This record gives sequence, structure tokens and C-alpha cells, in this order.
Amino acid sequence: PLIVAAGPSIGNLAKKTLGGSVSALNPGEWISDLIAPYVLYCRLADGEDISTLHIEAGKRNNAILSSAYNTLRDIIARYTNDVAVQVVAGSIGERIEVYDSLNGVSLSGSGSGVNALGPTLRYSVVTGNTTGIYLSIPRYARVYNNVSYGNSMGIYVQLWAHNSILKNNIFSGNTDY
Repeated sequence: PLIVAAGPSIGNLAKKTLGGSVSALNPGEWISDLIAPYVLYCRLADGEDISTLHIEAGKRNNAILSSAYNTLRDIIARYTNDVAVQVVAGSIGERIEVYDSLNGVSLSGSGSGVNALGPTLRYSVVTGNTTGIYLSIPRYARVYNNVSYGNSMGIYVQLWAHNSILKNNIFSGNTDY
């Protein structure tokens, strides 16, 4: 589905509510004509100024999907419909921030031992997601010094996370696990 966010700057975006029809939009709602010419209709919320409003619309399932042996650093991802950031075996995710997505950060793929580690996530923040940190069948994964709060699930460990290490993480205000 299409996601629309607006705010006074890119750092202050808030997700907007999908309205019912063009003729009955309430303040702060939007609707889109998904058939060409792809028109997006937005009704300003109380207090919004069109001359200073920043609006983004996106229909992306994933923000970043890595390949092996990459370092993903200083990334902010929001409003994705599936995995916001995927870190695979041999790769490192560091200082990643993910907000309001289905799955915040997914760690997948298997390392084979101490000299061939699985995926690593460190010094990152995930909040407002359905699943904050998702370990998808990783081996030798490393997850440390992260904060996962305000998600439905703070962390979900799928099968076969053998020899993985989770330490010094903070999980707070997650409503499920």
C-alpha cells in the first residue's frame, strides 16, 4: 500500500491517515488515484502551512537489502511495507534507525564460525515497527548495544539461530514478545 507522511521538515514527518474519498477528506487525510495520472490528494491538517509543508509518498517494500560483506552505517529508514533494512551474513549494520515499518531490521544468512560470522547489528534504534529486530534463520549472528522500543515485538528469533550472541540490548515498551 501507498504510505504518505508530512511535516515541517524531513526530520519531523508524521504518517498521514488514508481518507475515504476525495470529496470527503477530513483535515490531515489523503487519498490517491492509483490509476494514471497517479494524483495524490491531501487535505491539510489544522495548523499546517502549505508553504512550509514537506510531503513524502512511497510504495516501497524495502529500504535497503544488503549483500554479503557490506557495512551499512548511519541509515534512517521509515514507513516500509516489509523489511526496512536487511543485514545478511558477513555484513554489519551500525547506527541504523528504523521507524514505523513492518519489520525494522532483519538479520539473515548463516556464518560458519568465529572467522566467518553471520550478520551483525550494533548501536542501532528500532521503534514503532511490527517487529523491531528480526533474526531470520541466522547462524553466528551478533546483536549488541541496540535499543528496541515501542514495537509490537521487540525481537523475534526464528529457527536455527545457533551460536548467535545477543548482549547489552534494551527492549522496552514492546507490546508482544
